[in-house]
Amino acid sequence: MQQLLSGPDRNVLAVGSGKEALRQILKTDFALILLDIRMPEMDGFETATWVHKLERSRHTPIIFLTAALEDAQSVFRGYEIGAVDYILKPVNPDILKSKVAVFVDLYTKSAELATQVIQRKSAERELSRVNESLETKIRERTASLIAANDLLRKEIEMRKQVEEDLHKAKQAAEAATLAKSEFLANMSHEIRTPMNAVIGMTELALQTTLTPEQREYLELVEASGESLLTVINDILDFSKIEAGQLEVETIPFSLRESLGDTMKTLALEARKKDLELAYEIAPETPDALLGDPVRLRQIVFNLVGNAIKFTERGEVVMRVQPQSGDHDEVTCYFSVRDTGIGIDEEKQTAIFAPFLQADTSTARVYGGTGLGLTISARLVEMMSGKIWLESEPGKGSTFHFTARFGLQTAKSVESRSRPAPAAPGPKGRTTQELDILLVEDNPINRRLALHVLEKEGHRVVAAENGVAALEALEHKRFDLVLMDVQMPRMDGIETTAAIRSRERITGEHTAIVALTAYAMAGDRERCLKAGMDGYLIKPIRPAMLLEAIGRLPSSHVQAEPAPAEKKLILDRAELLDRVDGDIHLLGEITGMFLRECGPRMASVREAMENGNADRFAYDVHTLCGMFRNLSAVAAQEAAGKLEALDLKSEREKAVATYVLLEGEVQALVAELGSPTDETRASLEAT
Repeated sequence: MQQLLSGPDRNVLAVGSGKEALRQILKTDFALILLDIRMPEMDGFETATWVHKLERSRHTPIIFLTAALEDAQSVFRGYEIGAVDYILKPVNPDILKSKVAVFVDLYTKSAELATQVIQRKSAERELSRVNESLETKIRERTASLIAANDLLRKEIEMRKQVEEDLHKAKQAAEAATLAKSEFLANMSHEIRTPMNAVIGMTELALQTTLTPEQREYLELVEASGESLLTVINDILDFSKIEAGQLEVETIPFSLRESLGDTMKTLALEARKKDLELAYEIAPETPDALLGDPVRLRQIVFNLVGNAIKFTERGEVVMRVQPQSGDHDEVTCYFSVRDTGIGIDEEKQTAIFAPFLQADTSTARVYGGTGLGLTISARLVEMMSGKIWLESEPGKGSTFHFTARFGLQTAKSVESRSRPAPAAPGPKGRTTQELDILLVEDNPINRRLALHVLEKEGHRVVAAENGVAALEALEHKRFDLVLMDVQMPRMDGIETTAAIRSRERITGEHTAIVALTAYAMAGDRERCLKAGMDGYLIKPIRPAMLLEAIGRLPSSHVQAEPAPAEKKLILDRAELLDRVDGDIHLLGEITGMFLRECGPRMASVREAMENGNADRFAYDVHTLCGMFRNLSAVAAQEAAGKLEALDLKSEREKAVATYVLLEGEVQALVAELGSPTDETRASLEAT
């Protein structure tokens, strides 16, 4: 404030207390006093009272400085004492300068007037009128500034309230979005888990000998399960799109192969209704594309599936042709034409809106969630395309859409054309009988998977939770682990992390495939990040399960582990060279090692149990030196791994590494020869 108010026409004196202010006032005349209300020892009101009692400063104007206007009584008290105004802190520089300028101007003019009074007695009346006019202006300006301050204060309070309301609304919206995502994830799990048993057991039952009536009933159950699953998938996909969590991939795929598989899947429904289903891909359309084949199939499945659903006679035809492109991208144009019921013109604008169909009566007749076209429209938009339709009631509809894809290079096309190195069995299944650990807490799903896998010739061990799975892995090596993600005590993510942590020490790798009823965005990435090799969403069909096992790389599934390279326990040549061939010295060194190694190993174990990181680091470092001096290669390597670990954050890993080191030490003792009974007992005690 002192810097803001200083200038060539004024001197600003700043003091830190009321008492110091009074000392300065006794020595100097001031044009204006800016006085803080809140001060120790003597506050602003008391200081102002003393200021106006002094003859020198009786008429000096006082402006109070305060962080917040007090109640009305305090304001009146200030004005009664003689204050002419209040300035709120933090101080607005413009308001401060404006108010001070008025009083400096007043002081200057008053001084000039006083001089003129002394010099010209005849001008007393005129000077009095000028003073009155100035005082009126000051009062008016002061009142105006006070009103402006009040308005500014109210506006600030209003803005603060608005910001607080916006913040609360934002928090409420975020909480609602999180609650919605959690609800959908839980709903997915709760519905998909029993559906896995319903659809799976129905498929198994259909493979048995049945009467025609029983087969008809079970086929109806299977069809109903498929319909329910479609509804669930539509709702979850729409939720992902709304939350901005649905993404499209960019991977190599064959356009003709992808569309061909999709149309084959829909051919059965068309045949049931005696419809002609055809598709035509223009010869000039590129086949080796880069994009998301899964999402493209979903769009085609929705559009062609709808066309079949709403067509009672005639045909459904899909056509594909290139629309535009350059050296590395192409835009493909798709059309799906049917001879169905058609859509009224006024309903066509709303056809892509969520939860809506062209006619509410069609929803009752044909069923559906009304989300398929909405999801297709959003997916087309994510593929840099657009979607539209042409329709006439009673004559059919044509849905059009475009999508942009990348073009594969000649090298990537050649790579995709090469035959697979391994020859899979029927329908992509592996012909090898595997040892499989099934980790599943639901007894029905566990029974279903056991039946499917054992029927295929695999040897299966079942575990109800992650803890039981880890115990099973301690006693037996498995080619594959089928891991349920949602389990009590220890879920699939934690169990996988524990397995991978052990394998970082042993150097092995067991294939793990997630079996989960969760299907929200990020679930797949969460499983793969935990170290899983595959991901299957429930309900899991027997064919889907066996096909997924068959797709696992052969490096992940093998009957026996590859033989590990044998580590050198003791480099005798190097050890003899260290002692310069002195057998007597070698005997002394060996004896010292055998006496000291056991107690040192015991000290390391005790430090781990007590969490004494300093003692742990010192003892392990000492052991590293002992093994190095003895040319104990394998033990030195194991001790080096143990030394690199942080006991506080990697205690579990340290314990596992210590167990390995124990084995290497025992092998080293045996390699060195027969130690004394006392030393052997000490080592074995570790």
